[in-house]
Amino acid sequence: NGDYFGSYHDAEVAYREMARFSRHDADMYKTYRADTMRQCRFIRDFLLSTAPDPTSFRPRDLREMLHIGSRFQEMGEDRMYETIRFWTMSVAARARMRMLARTRSVWSQPWARFTLASRSPRAQASSQSRR
Repeated sequence: NGDYFGSYHDAEVAYREMARFSRHDADMYKTYRADTMRQCRFIRDFLLSTAPDPTSFRPRDLREMLHIGSRFQEMGEDRMYETIRFWTMSVAARARMRMLARTRSVWSQPWARFTLASRSPRAQASSQSRR
């Protein structure tokens, strides 16, 4: 049919191009991009270095493992949870969970505690126990 999807560096033009096909996807792209950039910033240094051997007791490997653990610990519980979910969940599942999270009724579902939420399961459980 001759239709095309253009890729543009200008954010407003890119938004309009995506909205031609799906307004919802265009609206969610900003969130998707922020999530992806946050994860890329987190793993960038790890990708540019040799991975430590987790079975070794060499000081270099132990220091590197400690460094990775401390970087992960600095994130806080909620960000750790989001990071683990980001790297273990498919893109389609993440998009579906984000879409479902926009509806009010999704949190009443029994499976809602396993979704990509802004809070970890431990934080959700503690808030439910306070009710």
